[in-house]
Amino acid sequence: MLLPEHKFLIEKISTEHTSKSGNSYREVILKKSAPTDEFGDPVGKDDLFKITVWEKHFDKLTGLNPGDKVLVQLYCNGSETIDQNSKIYYAVNFTIRQIKLFAPITK
Repeated sequence: MLLPEHKFLIEKISTEHTSKSGNSYREVILKKSAPTDEFGDPVGKDDLFKITVWEKHFDKLTGLNPGDKVLVQLYCNGSETIDQNSKIYYAVNFTIRQIKLFAPITK
């Protein structure tokens, strides 16, 4: 399922990893800040999302750094697995369709 574009802050970009099937990927941690009240104080906690970026899309990460504000469009899919004890597990996965710099961090 393709999700609408959202604003995030890049929290972390991992080094390259290799999957069990031999494909290279990197993980990006995106942060969505908690909403604020009328005084600007956070209400609740920030949301963090671990996103997988596969090798053929590494170019989308070029020039991006932790702290950057980005506009991101994600694919979302889910799965169900059952272990040997008949316990059911659910997983939600996010992959990047598009990511672009919204505002670079200035120091």
